[in-house]
Amino acid sequence: MPDANYAWSDLPNLTVAELLSLFGATIDELRRREIVRSANNPLSDYAELLFCKAFGWKREDKATPGYDATDSNGVHYQIKARGLTHPSRQLGVIRDLDKHPPPFDQLAGVLMDKDFRIVRAALVSVSVCAMCHRRYSAAIVGGSSCGIVFGRWTAFAT
Repeated sequence: MPDANYAWSDLPNLTVAELLSLFGATIDELRRREIVRSANNPLSDYAELLFCKAFGWKREDKATPGYDATDSNGVHYQIKARGLTHPSRQLGVIRDLDKHPPPFDQLAGVLMDKDFRIVRAALVSVSVCAMCHRRYSAAIVGGSSCGIVFGRWTAFAT
């Protein structure tokens, strides 16, 4: 772990091991503060936290299949995030859309820049996701990408 008194300008001088150690310590601290819930990429956990705080939703246990949050009316939300460090704006795989009833009622999607600032966010009805799933899921193993692409705010496959 690098010296705790380093400055941002010191980052280029750190070794790969020191950078990875710093990243691990950062994730540990974010978990301690209950910002993220896993040691994975913090983008998804942070998106869940932001949506839940913004709308007053209850964040579900990580083991809850099919949805990430519930509002006071019992509406279930699947929360997906995409970092804009990747050229695609398409959200990840959404599983079990062919089940009846579907596992969630609304998709909450967010795009964030490299500094975890929100660029765009939207709520999309499960019926739109299911329509895309029926049309495009044959090409995707394990579920559907739903074809929800931010930028034009329409549902289509890329």
